[in-house]
Amino acid sequence: MKEELKELIKILEQEDTRRQLLEELVKVELKRMLKELVIAMYQGGCSTRDISRTITALLEEKYSASWVSRITEVVEEKVEAFRNRRLAQWYPIVFLDGAVIRIRRGSVEGR
Repeated sequence: MKEELKELIKILEQEDTRRQLLEELVKVELKRMLKELVIAMYQGGCSTRDISRTITALLEEKYSASWVSRITEVVEEKVEAFRNRRLAQWYPIVFLDGAVIRIRRGSVEGR
């Protein structure tokens, strides 16, 4: 076990290996952040095509709507459950509509 650790330390001490590890970590983190951004936009009501256009414009790389759709499948059940949830109580709503029409009969007056 100690020899394995020493070997690992030697590998990590090499500059090229550190750079490669750092690049891989950055790529993994960027992918995670991109997926979180896509999910947040989808939950906010953006369509997969809108998300695709936005990500493509931001990163200057082509991302298809089907790629976005594969990522959003993860949260699709949660979104549908939220949309179809039962409300805790009733919320009465009254819609009012009206119109004002000016009628001229001998003199100008509103009725």
